[in-house]
Amino acid sequence: MSSIRFIRCAIVLLGVAAACNEVGVAPGGGGNALPSSLVITPGQIRLVAVGDTTRLRAALYDGDGNRLGGAAVTWTSADPTVFTIDPNGLVTGRQAQSVGRAIASGSGKADTAYVVVANPNASLCLGSSAPVALAVGQAISVSLSDGACITSAGSSDEYIVMPWYGTSDTASAVPLEITGAGLSAPGPYPVRVPLASRSLGTGTASRGSASASFHRDLAFERRIREMGRREVMPRAARGRAELARRALSPSLSSIPGYLSVGDLVKLNASVDPCTLYDLRTGRVVATSARAIVVADTNNPAGGFTEADYARIAIGFDTLVAPVEDAAFGTPTDIDANGKVIIFFTRAVNELTAAGATSFVNGYFHPRDLLPQTYYGEAYCPASNQREMFYMPVPDPNGTVNGNKYTAGFIDSLTIITLAHENQHLVNLGRRLYVNNAMTDEEPWLNEGLSDIAEELVFYRAAGLSPRQNLGSEHFGTQPFDGLFTMYMAPNFARLGTFLNAPQSYSPYSSSTQLGTYGAVWSFLRYAADHSGSSDADVWLRLVNSQVSGLDNLFDVFGPTVPQMLNAWSLSLYADDAVTGADSVYAQPSWNFRGAYPALPVAPQPYPLLGVVGVLPDGASQSVSLRGGGSAYFRFSITTATDAVIRLTSNGWMPPAAVQATIIRTK
Repeated sequence: MSSIRFIRCAIVLLGVAAACNEVGVAPGGGGNALPSSLVITPGQIRLVAVGDTTRLRAALYDGDGNRLGGAAVTWTSADPTVFTIDPNGLVTGRQAQSVGRAIASGSGKADTAYVVVANPNASLCLGSSAPVALAVGQAISVSLSDGACITSAGSSDEYIVMPWYGTSDTASAVPLEITGAGLSAPGPYPVRVPLASRSLGTGTASRGSASASFHRDLAFERRIREMGRREVMPRAARGRAELARRALSPSLSSIPGYLSVGDLVKLNASVDPCTLYDLRTGRVVATSARAIVVADTNNPAGGFTEADYARIAIGFDTLVAPVEDAAFGTPTDIDANGKVIIFFTRAVNELTAAGATSFVNGYFHPRDLLPQTYYGEAYCPASNQREMFYMPVPDPNGTVNGNKYTAGFIDSLTIITLAHENQHLVNLGRRLYVNNAMTDEEPWLNEGLSDIAEELVFYRAAGLSPRQNLGSEHFGTQPFDGLFTMYMAPNFARLGTFLNAPQSYSPYSSSTQLGTYGAVWSFLRYAADHSGSSDADVWLRLVNSQVSGLDNLFDVFGPTVPQMLNAWSLSLYADDAVTGADSVYAQPSWNFRGAYPALPVAPQPYPLLGVVGVLPDGASQSVSLRGGGSAYFRFSITTATDAVIRLTSNGWMPPAAVQATIIRTK
């Protein structure tokens, strides 16, 4: 089976993955599978002198590239005057200035490796693929069994080799050794010096407080999203039936359809799914075409004015609603008023403990889309039966848990939070009542789509659009810097976390990590940019799906998702840096190399540059790749020679879910 076909199996969800028999990272796994090939590692060994010894390894592999345990392998020296080999693959050199062949056989399969004894003139590429000369920007795949052989292009040539681990099991890790022979040291690395921070006039930095250094409480957000999968979707069928029944008999509904400024309303602010109550009294402080803003009557002093609330409602109408209606579809309307409720309540502040380094910056609760009753019986009584958001409030005196939030700080995060949470609301609501899905979206993809929502609102606010390759030339002016800081800086921060350790994160990981969310946002943007002349219906299809996670990506982007993930990983290095690279290695919307050093706040060198390794001659670089992760190593080739690059995993051929790509960068 080809590596592409294997990876298509390797990153689908559980039911299909089991059929693919993915055991690529388990040593000696797959013992009941039929052998498809036998591979010796490495394909060539070099002994410095007669009498030197080293060991070859050989194993049988099934059609999916899984190493088979317990299979007998027989070793033979085809040139016994050159070297001998014992039953365990131990080679001993016998004749200098010679080259011999070692043959391993078993179960009707065989492979050959070359043994070079004290012969410096023997080609390094014996036992590897045929030599190739790469033009600047040209890329090739590295054979897992034979490696890659590259012909020197001169003293200034430079390359990157990038292994990527395309397994669906993101909790697993594969150890890799990347070995090169015939290499020379690459030139000095062009790391950018950080620029001085700029003051943002109207940006977040000048309006916030010490609290602005907090980050979102991802664990809390994950718990809320999991409620959609665990508590809400199992109730979907009855919820649909009840709301359909009410639609036919409006008198059955006890939900007041409209609220006016000054009205008081009791809303449940408990984070429990369906049974516990924390009733808070709110007063309607502003309304607009698409929003009803409610303020908790017990909020701390020093908060928003009614003019602030009215401005926020208009911001939702003019930024969030039109952008996300077009991208994702209109939200449901279970309370039949055409509006969402934005509830500013100290209950959200209370979720952040005193002295915490992360904070809850607002959320959509999935239980509010369920009816309280089903045929008159309690069903989800804690539901507010409305499309609504819960938002924190200014608390300049630290009345709640001692955490001080200025009005400027809360104001700076309000619209971006509403943009983020509105995607969650639309996604679940349409799964429940429009598309009749049986599952909620996987948290990693759900978060990635909400981060896309933030980006789309940024484009709208800044008068820009995707595929404009935004880089350093756009920074340093207002309102761009202020809008970027408000809407896009969090995405760049999360992506920076990923770029600082790309081997340890995955864009499709089930774990709750900043790096995962940064990576999935970047990949989704890349995938949309490479899917047609515009975003078109990409976001609509992803949000309006009956399946989730990787299945959803395959449905929207097709069977090339593995290749896209691999190409996206290499594009993180090659984009705007490698002349002549194929367009598949480009990032049309963002010039990240140029943007990071020009950020309005905390400019920095492009984070990936700091983790790129150097591949030495004749020695291995080791790395452990998490599922979905990648690593990057630079090398040059000794002038007028050929160089060979090989990958192994604990000395064996890597599992077939591993891919490696070499691109000439200079």
